Amino acid sequence: MITSLGIMSGTSLDGLDLSLIKSDGEKKVKIKYNTTYKYSQEFKNEINFLINRINKEKIKNIFQDSYFKILEGRLNNFILDKILCFKKKYRIQNQSIKIIGLHGQTVFHNPKKKLSVQMGCGDFLAKKLSIPFVANFRNADLLNGGQGAPLVPVFHNAIFFKNTLNTAVVNIGGISNISFIGKNGHIVSSDIGPGNTLIDQFCKKKYNVDYDDNGQLSLKGNVDNELLSSWIDYSFVKKKIPKSFDNFFFDIEKFIKNKKISDYDFLATLTMFTSILIYKSQYFFRDPINRWIICGGGVHNKAIISNLRKQLKTVFTSDELGWDPNFIESQAFAYLAIRKVKNYYTTFPDTTGVSSATVGGEIFNP
Repeated sequence: MITSLGIMSGTSLDGLDLSLIKSDGEKKVKIKYNTTYKYSQEFKNEINFLINRINKEKIKNIFQDSYFKILEGRLNNFILDKILCFKKKYRIQNQSIKIIGLHGQTVFHNPKKKLSVQMGCGDFLAKKLSIPFVANFRNADLLNGGQGAPLVPVFHNAIFFKNTLNTAVVNIGGISNISFIGKNGHIVSSDIGPGNTLIDQFCKKKYNVDYDDNGQLSLKGNVDNELLSSWIDYSFVKKKIPKSFDNFFFDIEKFIKNKKISDYDFLATLTMFTSILIYKSQYFFRDPINRWIICGGGVHNKAIISNLRKQLKTVFTSDELGWDPNFIESQAFAYLAIRKVKNYYTTFPDTTGVSSATVGGEIFNP
């Protein structure tokens, strides 16, 4: 069993999730500690500005961009400080952490260009902390013909596999993704589409809040079925799996164009859109799904969970099964770092579309 620290910052740009686990990189997983450290609103705004700039200005060499370098430097120092805070909080000795898995903050993701860019320098942090880091988890998969996402299905399989049931694990972050875990152990996965991203963008635009707390705003509205049907007809919905997206793919301005209904109704319709896409994801797979497990930030949106419980049978939130929905991804990157050290595969043709099973990540030694 190896003690590993996972650091995750997802498409919602909330901050850093840190998780310390012990695992053999296979079926044995023990969670020790989890904590979140929030970004300041100013830093979130700056990251959003960088993401928009990279995508709209089509910067050719992102890594040499001066603004990227400045923000990555600030993020590196933030990560370093929060790791030290985490160690102090839980009285963790440096030598007890054998490896750190760093996802980093995604600012660009384009499988067609075989490029996914995350801020956060594993080399810098490894030298500062004298602990080996694993970073750049998506690159090997992309270079081997994969989508570079989702990366967590192998962890979902480790913690949720049941040999009597076909299980679907849905992570609702900025983007929703699904892992189908067959009772025979076979894993198939894909991104689904917008999870929280459109909801969050609309809440920021119309209510000046970062998200719909507990889904209370959308619960005040009614779904516009005609508008919902028009969205379901979008080409990305019909695209075959595996597919992957980043937040920039979904722009609320395109959805809000020619808006004719109230803000509450529009938000209720966006929320149902996220739910319907998850419902429709069952048709990605040949075998029926016997139970659904929902994790990620979207678990806290009561409107989404209510919709899913009405649409699907046997829906659990991961906390009902003993797994904190806020930290499954940070735990996953701690687990993936262990798999890298052991040279175990992390992605497969049926999880990302990669040409052959691939070991993800790059090790940076102190």
